[in-house]
Amino acid sequence: MFRLIRSILRNTGGCLFGKDPATSVLEKDCRAHDVENLYITDASFMPTGGSVPYTWTIYANSFRVADIINRK
Repeated sequence: MFRLIRSILRNTGGCLFGKDPATSVLEKDCRAHDVENLYITDASFMPTGGSVPYTWTIYANSFRVADIINRK
């Protein structure tokens, strides 16, 4: 009678980039303006998901941010 439909939804665009903490959440290195040592590397840093799966983009950005953190 009922079908179970499974989907995976990745929200994008929730954490805007910018220099001004009043109008953005993240700096260019994905570090949060208002919380020290908080880095956001999930899909929320991306302005849009585009037309293809973006899992590898999230992975690549996570490795990029990890390198930034390791250099500090």
